[in-house]
Amino acid sequence: MHRFFVPHEAIISETAVISDCAQVHHLKDVLRIKPGEQVVIFDEEGREYVCEVKSLSKRVTLGICGKKGGSASGKGLRLTMGCAVLKGRGMDDLFDKLTQTGVEHIIPLTTARSVSRIAREKEDVKLRRWERICLAAVKQSKGALLPVISAPRGLEEAAGLVSDCELKLIATVPRQGIQPLPLRVACQVLKPQSAAVFVGPEGAFTVEEVCFALESGFKPVSLGRMVLRAETAAVAAASFLKLYFHETD
Repeated sequence: MHRFFVPHEAIISETAVISDCAQVHHLKDVLRIKPGEQVVIFDEEGREYVCEVKSLSKRVTLGICGKKGGSASGKGLRLTMGCAVLKGRGMDDLFDKLTQTGVEHIIPLTTARSVSRIAREKEDVKLRRWERICLAAVKQSKGALLPVISAPRGLEEAAGLVSDCELKLIATVPRQGIQPLPLRVACQVLKPQSAAVFVGPEGAFTVEEVCFALESGFKPVSLGRMVLRAETAAVAAASFLKLYFHETD
């Protein structure tokens, strides 16, 4: 069945309403779904419901037939990725891939060596675009959770957002007394419920940024011998952690 996102606030008792113009258009004009047909909806927490289409106009009214599954919230590793802002359309691809990987929280990082920076007045536009990309990725991959997207943050603010994570890692290379651990070794801890990984720009984090992260409880990690593009490094790290802790859960 086709899946559609409905915010939890639009699910009341036995009724749900799709009011997002793009989703209404897709349901009515592209898929040509008619009243009486069934679809699946999901909310921010991954709760899924089987619904029957009741009426279609500028919005779609659905009758809830029953729950398809429980919330995915709290299952497996809750992963936050802090990623340096990339130039061009790199961030669009990154949000798509991280969502498919199952990342729950994404923080765009503004770092000392970031090539691209987002002007304050353009943040809302960027955030809405990234939210649409993540929503499309959730629907395509049948993922359970829609990731939370933070506004771009400096390293200090971002570290504050993940202060409660049980495992905190920052990707770096050997330098000035900093010897990163292989990612696999750093992950050999007792079943963390939450983790955060920070990945820098193409020019890497500065020594000062890495030292600040270490003082904030992060472990320095290496992603291998090869030099990876920033977006590749982020997706590789997220994929490894999700798979590693899924298998050992």
